[in-house]
Amino acid sequence: MKRIFLTIFFVILSVFIYAEPSSNEEKAINHFNDFRMELEQFSEPNLILEKISNYEQNLYSQKEFQDFSSETKLILENMIFLEKVKNQVKLIENDKTAKKALKEKFSLQIDKTAKTILDLQNSNKIPSKWLFTNQGDLISFSLQFATLSQAIKSGLEVKTYYEQAINQDATMSFALVNLGMWYFYVPSIAGGDKEKTYQYLKKAVDSAKTLSEEYFSKIIYSQILFERENFQEAMKVLQEAKKICPNSIAIQTMEKLNNAEISWIEYSTNPKKYEKILKD
Repeated sequence: MKRIFLTIFFVILSVFIYAEPSSNEEKAINHFNDFRMELEQFSEPNLILEKISNYEQNLYSQKEFQDFSSETKLILENMIFLEKVKNQVKLIENDKTAKKALKEKFSLQIDKTAKTILDLQNSNKIPSKWLFTNQGDLISFSLQFATLSQAIKSGLEVKTYYEQAINQDATMSFALVNLGMWYFYVPSIAGGDKEKTYQYLKKAVDSAKTLSEEYFSKIIYSQILFERENFQEAMKVLQEAKKICPNSIAIQTMEKLNNAEISWIEYSTNPKKYEKILKD
C-alpha cells in the first residue's frame, strides 16, 4: 500500500514541472531590483524615465538576455513597464486622455501576463514566483484606474497571486511585503488584518537576501512599526535602510512625516493633505 501511495505521489509530482530561473536570469532580476533602489535617490519623473529607458536598451542588447526563457523576459518586461508607469502617471495627473491610454496599456500587460500564466499551467508547468508577483503588482497599481466594483473584485485577485508566489517560496521578500500591505489596506470585513500585516512585513525583513530586498522591506516595515506606535524601533529600522540607500527620497519623506508624527502610510492615503509638511 505504501509503495502504491509513493508511486502515485511521484507521478503527480512529475506532472507539474517547475523550472528554476537560471543563475543569469535570477541575477538579472535582482540587478533590476537593485536599479529600482538606485532610482529612489531621484525625484524628477523625466530623469527617472530616461534612466529606465537607458537601462532597458542596455539589458535588451546583452547576449545573455537573448538566452533567457520567454517567461523571464516577460518578468523583466513587466518590472520595467511598472517602473515606467509609476513615473508617467506623475506627468499626466490632469490629462484624462493620457490616463485612458495608460489604462489600456495596463489592461494589455495584465492580459498578456495572465495568458502566459495560463499557458504555462496548461503545459503542466508552474509559473515562476516572480511572474505571480508581477501580476499581483500590475493589478494592484491598475486599481487606481478602476471603478469601485472592479477594484473590489481585482483586489481579491491580487491576494491570490501573492499567495501563490509565497507558496512557492515562503521567503520571497517582495511578495511578503505586498501581501502584508494587502492585509493593511483591505477593510477587516473583507479579510484585512493589521496583525497579519505586521507578521508578513517582519518576515519580509528577516527573509531579505539582497540589499534591495532589505531596503524595500525595511522602509515599509518601519512605517508599520510607526503605525503601531513603536516609534523607537521604527526609527532604528528606517536608519538601517538609510545606510543601504543614503540619498533615498522616500526615506527623506518618511523622516519628515515621522518627525511631524505622521506615518508614510497615512500620508499615502491623502498626499495633498500633508503637502505643507514636506515643503517646510
